[in-house]
Amino acid sequence: MTDEGAPSTKIASKAACLATTAKLSYIENMILNTVVTGSENAPALVLGSSLGQDAHMWDEVLPYLDDFRVIRYEFFGHGKSDVLPQKMARTADLGNSIIETLDQLGINKFHIAGLSLGAMMALWVSINYPQRVRSLTMMCAGSAIRPSAPWHEKAAQVRAGGTAPLVQGTMERWFTPEFIGQNSPAYQRTVAAFENTNALGYAQCCEVIADLDCRPHLQDLQVPAAIVHAEYDGTLPPAAAAELATQLHARTYFVPGAAHLAAVEQPQAVGEALANFLGEGEK
Repeated sequence: MTDEGAPSTKIASKAACLATTAKLSYIENMILNTVVTGSENAPALVLGSSLGQDAHMWDEVLPYLDDFRVIRYEFFGHGKSDVLPQKMARTADLGNSIIETLDQLGINKFHIAGLSLGAMMALWVSINYPQRVRSLTMMCAGSAIRPSAPWHEKAAQVRAGGTAPLVQGTMERWFTPEFIGQNSPAYQRTVAAFENTNALGYAQCCEVIADLDCRPHLQDLQVPAAIVHAEYDGTLPPAAAAELATQLHARTYFVPGAAHLAAVEQPQAVGEALANFLGEGEK
């Protein structure tokens, strides 16, 4: 854990539990690196980032979340988190590692939110651990990405050649041309985080995406939910956002002027939407 300046701590642990949306995990769960801000007495909010990003993806959103203890975790091989000791990864490996990490922090009940892969994992956690989740917020992501074959192909590509060949195309999908042209510090940080992501960790998270399919279990969701979608995001276009919101009985929030990484391109709109939804749940 990193408590704003404190050193990262890793603790070994044993496998936790079975999951309904993925095959049984046979490895020992890992403790993921986290960055924690806010009062220990405040409600806990867990944030998951996009594939290829670390905890700092949320830096500009944090000022809108002062009423919460924010726990930003990092995926396998992202930021300061280690890669899995095994070659391949499944959804349950990452999902149960998120829960084990929260256990080590002493956090039982929490709100959970995420963007892209972070949103998909937030949904997975909410379905598998409903007794611990106070609310779910999904941003710019659906309940599965199909077909899965391209994600296995991308994993193999990154294992062989690293993430560098993916940078330009990824940024063009993540941001509007106007935002890229500004070359802001937030954009530069995003590029650097992507380039610094461990290739094996990136590949393992591609395999998590390929394995993840929560569609058969959406009716099992038992927590209040919100969907945040962005104007130029091809991953969750308006019709898909509306369908997902109907399936989850969720509130919807629209972010204008942003592509996929809305939390970076339009942090005020994302922060205000998240604070609004969470504030309703705390009343």
